[in-house]
Amino acid sequence: MKGILRTVEDRIFLVKTEDGRYNTLDLRDKPEKSGLSPMETMLFAAAGCSAIDVLVILTKKRYEVRELIMEIEGRRREEHPKIWEYIKYRYIVRGRGIKPEDVEKAIQLSLNKYCSATITLVRAGAKLEWEYRVEEE
Repeated sequence: MKGILRTVEDRIFLVKTEDGRYNTLDLRDKPEKSGLSPMETMLFAAAGCSAIDVLVILTKKRYEVRELIMEIEGRRREEHPKIWEYIKYRYIVRGRGIKPEDVEKAIQLSLNKYCSATITLVRAGAKLEWEYRVEEE
């Protein structure tokens, strides 16, 4: 994996991947801030990694997931390095006939086996809690 990161404005960086995709990192203070900081990107990327896993696992079980929502909370240490010390995921799965036990198993597989982003944060010391609910539609 390769890429380029360069300043485009004061405290705003443009990221370009080797295959030509772009993203920004915004290190400005609120209220000027318009993009995600590197640490926000890390937290939401980890959640997205797990969300994709859960969706793929449930789809392989032949469920039609109408919508998957994740609510994410995180807390960083006060002292440097200000790493993530606490993360909470709330999974909300909407669809028809989805068994809660299958959702729970999909989440466990994601968080313990497949989601390298979340597993990396946990191994770095973050305490992870999670919960879920299934909403019939």
